[in-house]
Amino acid sequence: MEEKIFYFQKEEDSTNKALQLALETAKRFDIKSIVLASTSGNTAIQAAKMFKGSDVNLFIVGHQYGMREPGKTSFTNDNIELVEKLGFKVHFGTDLLTATVGALREKFGSGPFGIIADTLRMFCQGIKVAIEVAIMACDAGLVSSEEDVVAVAGTGKGANTVVVLQPANTYRIFQTKIKRIIAKEI
Repeated sequence: MEEKIFYFQKEEDSTNKALQLALETAKRFDIKSIVLASTSGNTAIQAAKMFKGSDVNLFIVGHQYGMREPGKTSFTNDNIELVEKLGFKVHFGTDLLTATVGALREKFGSGPFGIIADTLRMFCQGIKVAIEVAIMACDAGLVSSEEDVVAVAGTGKGANTVVVLQPANTYRIFQTKIKRIIAKEI
């Protein structure tokens, strides 16, 4: 089997194309759920507008509260309201490969989750984040560990990574299966 991977340049405005690729991929492979990483909510709004009325479920995953500042999230209240007005919800769960890694590095210099995160970053930051948000969605019961999902993430702002994967719960993280890389940053 031969398939193409779409590569985005580092500073390219890639979000719209990445979201289009995610929707096309979900339809092509009859995948019911798209999991989207969004920090401030801007990418979430763009996705919610694009996916509204489609037959895929969009699950938006933001950073947990306290990630950058105790008791707060980077996802703006205005964006949460707009996402909900468009008919979607935002899930805020623990970023296993980000928060846990940071806490362990601060206290001990590293740890096993840091090795996992750094290995995934060898592909690109978006691959790490796509896997992370899919696992977070699986842990929350939003998606099943028995079905493929399309995971969309990025590096910094916007989206530049689209992956088809079968997520696992954190407890079974190594059962996560990356099936296809549709797009990534180079």
